[in-house]
Amino acid sequence: MVLRQRSVRVGLAIILAMIGTSWILQTSLDAPRAATVRMVPASITLAPATATPSLSRVASHALSFQDDEDPFEDEQAKPQTILRDPNDRSPRLGGYKRWPRGPEQAVARGLTLLTELNCVACHRDPDGLIAANGPFKPRVGPDLSLAGDRLQAWWLVDYLKDPRGTVHGTTMPDLLRDRPEAERAEIAEALAHFLATNGGVLVQPVSRDAVIRGSKLYHTIGCVACHGPRDGSPVDDAALHPLGTLSTKYHVSGLAAFLANPRVARPSGRMPHFGLDLNQAGDLANFLLSNQRLSYNVTFIRSNGDFNVIPDFDEVIPVETGNSVGFEVARGQDQFAMRFEGFLTLEQAGTYVFFLFADDLGRLTIDDQVIIESTYPNESKVKVPLEAGVHRVVVEYVEFFGEENLRVEILGPGLPRQRLDDLLTITPQAAPPVSSPPRADAEALERPVFKPNAELAQRGRRLFGELGCASCHAHNGLGENESDTLARMTAPKLDALRIDRGCLSATGEAGAIPAQYDLSEGQRLDLIAALSDLQAVSNLAKNAGARIHQTLVSFNCVACHQRDDLGGPLASTWEWFKTTTPEMGDEGRLPPNLTGVGDKLRRDWLRNVLHNGAKERPYMLVKMPGFGPDALGDLDGLLEAHDLKPPLDPVAPLLDPLRMKAAGRVIVGDKGVSCIACHVFGDRSTAGIKAIDLTRMHARLREDWVTRYLYDPQAYRPGTRMPASWPDGRSLLPDLLEGSTAQQILALQLYLADGPQAAPPSGLGGNPIELVPKDAPILYRNFLQGVGLRGIAVGFPEQAHFFYDLEAARLAVIYRGAFLDASLHWEGRGQGNQRPLGDVTVNLPFGTPLARLAKPEDPWPTHSPRDQGYRFLGYRLDDRGQPIFRYRWNNLIVEDFIRPFIPTDESEPIFLRTLTLSASSEVRESQPPGSIWLRLAQGPEIRATDHPGEFQVGPILRIRSRIASSSAPEQAPRRVETTQGPALLAPVRQPDPDQPTIVEWEYRW
Repeated sequence: MVLRQRSVRVGLAIILAMIGTSWILQTSLDAPRAATVRMVPASITLAPATATPSLSRVASHALSFQDDEDPFEDEQAKPQTILRDPNDRSPRLGGYKRWPRGPEQAVARGLTLLTELNCVACHRDPDGLIAANGPFKPRVGPDLSLAGDRLQAWWLVDYLKDPRGTVHGTTMPDLLRDRPEAERAEIAEALAHFLATNGGVLVQPVSRDAVIRGSKLYHTIGCVACHGPRDGSPVDDAALHPLGTLSTKYHVSGLAAFLANPRVARPSGRMPHFGLDLNQAGDLANFLLSNQRLSYNVTFIRSNGDFNVIPDFDEVIPVETGNSVGFEVARGQDQFAMRFEGFLTLEQAGTYVFFLFADDLGRLTIDDQVIIESTYPNESKVKVPLEAGVHRVVVEYVEFFGEENLRVEILGPGLPRQRLDDLLTITPQAAPPVSSPPRADAEALERPVFKPNAELAQRGRRLFGELGCASCHAHNGLGENESDTLARMTAPKLDALRIDRGCLSATGEAGAIPAQYDLSEGQRLDLIAALSDLQAVSNLAKNAGARIHQTLVSFNCVACHQRDDLGGPLASTWEWFKTTTPEMGDEGRLPPNLTGVGDKLRRDWLRNVLHNGAKERPYMLVKMPGFGPDALGDLDGLLEAHDLKPPLDPVAPLLDPLRMKAAGRVIVGDKGVSCIACHVFGDRSTAGIKAIDLTRMHARLREDWVTRYLYDPQAYRPGTRMPASWPDGRSLLPDLLEGSTAQQILALQLYLADGPQAAPPSGLGGNPIELVPKDAPILYRNFLQGVGLRGIAVGFPEQAHFFYDLEAARLAVIYRGAFLDASLHWEGRGQGNQRPLGDVTVNLPFGTPLARLAKPEDPWPTHSPRDQGYRFLGYRLDDRGQPIFRYRWNNLIVEDFIRPFIPTDESEPIFLRTLTLSASSEVRESQPPGSIWLRLAQGPEIRATDHPGEFQVGPILRIRSRIASSSAPEQAPRRVETTQGPALLAPVRQPDPDQPTIVEWEYRW
């Protein structure tokens, strides 16, 4: 809470005497600020009054007597202490410092400086190697079109006058150093007026709650990797890019907008996006600006107690009084009440709408009249006519337990809906506000309000072009001719630079250095090395490995990742990489090594990660950010070209694809090598460490890499917790797929290739309720995957099962193995569609089985089964408990009997299906036109086999008619090219009233 506490001294001696007890003085001397004296009662026993906290309750919360102490201090972003030579004003480039310092890397280091200092903005590269569309992309300056939206104008003045004095280590050159002080000030102010014309933000106070959340974000998601911690500890690492004092540079809203979408202002992508939503960006901005000086604008009283109504604050004993920035309630506490008081000045009379949300109780009073009350979880709203002028506002709040939330908003004439507390003042005359404790930036904030001047802005616009600012910075307020600046047109090209003149001059003489970068001697020599050997730079451009390293250094990927011997977390940031699962060790907190990543990740996945970021390791708190679609160029292609190993010899599967997947499912589950013991599977997991989701493996990883990795995980990641499930290439599952390691790894990959659609393996947590048909079939009526609302699953002891669509009289799914896990519907709310628990699953075509067609090539009916005349009539059971489904189709009664049996030429059960069509005795309409056709299959993969009447459908299903084509050729099934694609159709004889038609066929798979 941003509060200024004052001593509650009035009547203190009387209160102590009335209590009549001894007190213990406690002194806290271990804090870095002045000692805090707290008075705590030794013993009090008094009964509470109605709606008033007992004295024992009050006394149990220590009274705090603090003068001008800032309780907000602990959560603020602490200034960073940079341990470096104070005379070193050189540009600070984290990635550049990660290069080895030997002479053999001098050209590479110099090339990094050429790109990161954007030398080609003025000195064109005739070979196009350092260009937006070249192999090495320069780091262009920020887009200043909306600088006024995010940057404070007085900070701009200071920064333009002395860039490195304002931001230590900035890459911004000093263009004004050789000019007199007064002239520098005039130029800087004119430029600031120009840049401020396109902006303007509503300055908002920093929120304590947001600061706490933002601190957690900053120190976990990866900001520390590049910028170092902001907890007050010294930063002793030249490879970090400290942020400096941001509170004088940014406004909260402007910084939040930048953090939510950095590339709007910094198009080169050196500042990536972390996928922050607006709330998260706001939290982070609040933390980074938390030491801005704010103004208290309301007074408050807080009392502790077990309140169940809003108390009379004139009757309760306060434990805290003082001034606050807005309605900041005591966070992290329970059982208290607060009253805030301030003054609202309205410029217009009219009807105003007030909104109040309080967790748990809230009340708004204006001019001593209760306006609105609120009880959690409801938001209250009221319309109130108010006169122009000053109004006294009182907001009261009670917290029971849990979260603490208080929000009061106003909407009215000339006022968009906004927080009411932002508009309040601490006095009715809106006198100079009471300030919070002074900050380091107090001097800057005491400057007059910066109001853009049109005349100065016009001069600044002219200077923006004359000084060469437009060479590095875009601005939508410039015309096309103004953007092509004089500096760029007259500066020598890159291959014509003299290493003893201009920016590279070591003399420091007036006029010798038009753009002063304050290069260190090492940086100057590295630049000279690159410029003196542009052929070596050209050679680096032709080398995929060199280009990869340059890109990783330029974008400071090496702050988190190691590739070969380059990069990785610094000693100063190592401890800030956190994990939710400490038992995973460094694998659970450190970003992965990028050596060979082009051989590991599929290129489309890699490209998406580079562009958009990723969060495949939820246990790892640091985020992989995104750099946008064009910042990194073809880095994904370079990684693939450089890293990809020759393909492995293909392995021919022992079984058909579905049976191979079934074997893979066994391998992944608890009856195999138990991958699920450590890895999550979609939204399900065991009690293990919850490593990367198995259902996303195939989309991410190249199959050859997975194969090599599974043979020897330690070779790819020394020290990994990943076990060698096939040690020395030997299988631990000798009875599966002939004990072949190659076959088992292939089966695992085929299974995982189904991604989120893969059937879950056995052993995944929860409380499964497996339905096991033993002596008789099991019929299960509920929502079934791929069937809809009217489905039935039938499981048989033979371990061959099916799903049946009762609405369309359709056999929908056949499969083998386990039947169903009923826990989906029998536990909890029972929502969701049931899926087969077994394997070797075949999905059969949608639609009805019978239709009347003028000719077989006609399209199959697609309107609803009911519109086609289908009506389900129920089912009966035979003597083995096997269901026979009955339905009416127009004037026919159809019985559909599907049962398993094992023929002599098969080792596994198949399904025999018998369709019996009878003329209805109840309906005597005339026959509909057309012949009856039975559709057995639909799809492109339908071909006749060598067996009479048998067709192969897809990779494993064979449909065999029991009517041989030789005995009844007119009833034999045939492949027909329809307007909807190939179909397997069989003609069906129209039944007579006294002679039904019977059709039989088999499903073999």
